[in-house]
Amino acid sequence: MTSPFSKRISALRDELHSHNVDAIFISFLPHLRYVSNFSGSYGLGIILKNSNPKPQTPNLFFTDGRYKEQIKSELNGWKVFITRDNLIEFIKEKKILRGIKNIGFDKNTLSFAEHAKLVETFPHTKFIPLENVFEKFTSIKDETELVSLKKAIKITDDVFTEILSAIEIGMTESELAAEISFLQKILGGETDAFEPIVASGWRGALPHARSSQKKIKRGEMLVLDFGTVVDGYHSDMTRTVGVGKISSEIKNVYQVVKDAQQHAIDAVKNGKDAKAIDSVARNYIRKKGYGKYFNHSLGHGVGLQIHEAPKLSPTSKHTLQTGMAITIEPGIYVPELCGIRIEDIVVVEKDGCKVLTQTRKELVVV
Repeated sequence: MTSPFSKRISALRDELHSHNVDAIFISFLPHLRYVSNFSGSYGLGIILKNSNPKPQTPNLFFTDGRYKEQIKSELNGWKVFITRDNLIEFIKEKKILRGIKNIGFDKNTLSFAEHAKLVETFPHTKFIPLENVFEKFTSIKDETELVSLKKAIKITDDVFTEILSAIEIGMTESELAAEISFLQKILGGETDAFEPIVASGWRGALPHARSSQKKIKRGEMLVLDFGTVVDGYHSDMTRTVGVGKISSEIKNVYQVVKDAQQHAIDAVKNGKDAKAIDSVARNYIRKKGYGKYFNHSLGHGVGLQIHEAPKLSPTSKHTLQTGMAITIEPGIYVPELCGIRIEDIVVVEKDGCKVLTQTRKELVVV
C-alpha cells in the first residue's frame, strides 16, 4: 500500500515539473513533516524532480546525530545524511547538488538568511522562489491527516468537559490555564497548540489576551481558547462560560455570537469564497448592533500549523475546497464589559461542512 507521504511527494514532484525546476529545498519544519513524517526540530529535505535519478536517490534528508534513532521509525523512502556540520556546508562538501541547475523553494517560508546562505554557498545553482507551493496541498487534508486532527479535537473536547468542574471564584486565569495544559497532556496531547487563553471579565474583550494573575469573579464571562497537538496536527476551540449570575445583556450578546457562528457554518461549502463566509457572520453581528465589536477575521485553516491557509476574512482571496479544515470563530468584544467567542473546527464538503468539534455551545454557567 502506498503511504500518504509517498502520495504527497508524488504530487509535489508533479508541481516541480510544472515549475520546471530540478528539485525543491525544504527547511520549514511543518512542510518537512508533511512530506517525511519527521517530528524533530532540526533538518533539511531535498526532493528531486525525477523519481528514479541515477546515481542519486530522489528524496534526501539531512539532520544531526540527535535524531539518528528517531528517524528510523519516522522516515521511509529517504536517503538520510547524519552530520555534525552545518547542513548546508555539508551538502556543499559532499557535492550533493552536483548536476542540479535550479532548485525551487517556498518563498513564504524560507528565511532571508537561509536564502542568502544558499546563494553564497552554491553560486552556480539557481534558486527559484515558488509561490505557496505547499499551500495547495497542506490546506486540503487527506484521510490520514483527518484521523490525527480528530484525535486532537477529541482531547480538546474532553478537556473542556473536565475543566468546568475546576473553575472556582478567586482562582487566577493563569492557574486555570495551567490546569488546561496539564489535562491536555494527561489525555494524550503532545503539547499545547498554543498557550491557552483564559480571559475573564473585562479582559475577555482582548481577543488574544494572555492569561494573567487576575482573579476570576462572580458575574463575569470567561473566555477559554485552547488546543492540543497529535501527530503534529493542531486542535483549536473556544468556548465562553458564565461564572455565577450573568446579566441579560451579556446573555443576549452570547446568543448573537452563537447564531452568527451557526449562520456561517451553514454557508460553508466547496467552491464558496472564504470572504463570503466571513461576511455572513459579520453582517449578522452588524445587523444586531454589535458590528464595531467584531474586530478580527472569522477563521483560518488549521493542521500542521495552528494558523494556515485558507484565511476567512473580509479581504481573503481563498476559495473553499473539499477537505479543507477551518475554524469558524466569530466574537464580540465590548470594552469594560466582556468578550464572547465561540470557535469550532469544520471540514469543508461538497454541499456543506462537517463540524468536528463536539463540545456543546449552549451557554454554560458554573
